[in-house]
Amino acid sequence: LRSPKTDPFTWVFIRPPWSPTGSCCKAVVFDRLKAECDGNMEKKGPLLHCLARVLLLFEDEGRRSSAVSLLEESSQAGCLLSSYLLWENSRKAAISDPGRYLQCVRTLRDYAGKGCWEAQLSLAKVCSSGNPLGLESRACSDVVAQVFSSSNP
Repeated sequence: LRSPKTDPFTWVFIRPPWSPTGSCCKAVVFDRLKAECDGNMEKKGPLLHCLARVLLLFEDEGRRSSAVSLLEESSQAGCLLSSYLLWENSRKAAISDPGRYLQCVRTLRDYAGKGCWEAQLSLAKVCSSGNPLGLESRACSDVVAQVFSSSNP
């Protein structure tokens, strides 16, 4: 059984390369998971996340665009890790604008507060390399310390 806090990882088993015809087992599993999303609303978020992660591994832009769409749908279905990956995707564009970057870091802080491990690590990295939230230096140090003290050895 999988803990509700465990991130979906099925995508690891169906990652590319696939045969060009799409007749390989990985492509069939991908299609079946996609069909399962329509009938299983409870698992829709994690399943769409896994499908998006598979598509992100392909090099062509069409599949990467489809991956972003799946991440958006997964995020709307409640998958926090998909929300974080979308944040990561949009962060690059926000760096050049201080206002957008501040909002970007606030969003990251929200995801970290909800328990997304990747977001917690990113927030610790951001806080250790600067002070984008305008916190006291002690508060930044506390954010970083909290991430590492809460992790399991």
